[in-house]
Amino acid sequence: MDYAQYILEKSAELLAIDSPTGYTDEAAKWVEKEFQDLGFKTTRTVKGGVMIDLGGKDEQNAVLLEAHADTLGGMVAEIKSSGRLRILPLGGMTTKGHGMFTGSLLRNKELIFPIMP
Repeated sequence: MDYAQYILEKSAELLAIDSPTGYTDEAAKWVEKEFQDLGFKTTRTVKGGVMIDLGGKDEQNAVLLEAHADTLGGMVAEIKSSGRLRILPLGGMTTKGHGMFTGSLLRNKELIFPIMP
């Protein structure tokens, strides 16, 4: 098995799931299923995170890997007279120095359309 290719493919699958701050359940379900399919036991935290025990021989010399599955998001605060949007950041998103961002526009948890540069 080509592990580098496997990692790229699985990363692309996960990154293709819309998961703005507060709407990460689909990404968490994907992570859960992928690790269960590999034979690992998963549990969900109270806040919706996924915990996976990868096993090992020495509980006193364990490693913990922690990551987040949400894409940093923003909320439309205003549609300016020029048609441009004023965005309020959610979860640390910033457009400073860039003037634009990519992502998806959601309304009431429903995807309206993807935003591309």
